[in-house]
Amino acid sequence: MNKINFLSLIGNAILFIAISYTNATAIPTPTVFNPNANEFKGKVVVAKTFATWCRYCRQKAIRELELRQIPQIGENMQTTDRSINLFLVPADNYEESAQFFDDIGFRAKIQIINPQKLENWGVNNFGAVLIFNDAQLVKMVDGEVDLVIQE
Repeated sequence: MNKINFLSLIGNAILFIAISYTNATAIPTPTVFNPNANEFKGKVVVAKTFATWCRYCRQKAIRELELRQIPQIGENMQTTDRSINLFLVPADNYEESAQFFDDIGFRAKIQIINPQKLENWGVNNFGAVLIFNDAQLVKMVDGEVDLVIQE
């Protein structure tokens, strides 16, 4: 390889890295879910447990995204001044979850959930839906995938 080809190769590699870096989406700083937070005061919060390793969870998220694109249905699924929809993920799965939602084009609100909180609320499986009103859990529908990963 001559010097000109080598320099061209290095230049292309640097350009590729620069383009890849500028196209990367910044992952928001995670926040821990707290139903007592000011942003939830006076609102109904619909929170869904999620993890990227949970195939059921990924399928539900993709289905929700598809439903949101149907005008008559999507209008009722959006966050409003009276309700907030969000996904609760384990801390060790936050970045992967944020990347998953970004990859499918779903602008989802994601917060970290403490596994002990899930147990306190009676959640045994991922894919669960929790509904809070004024910080009180008023309804919980358990999911279909065990919270504990089986190796």
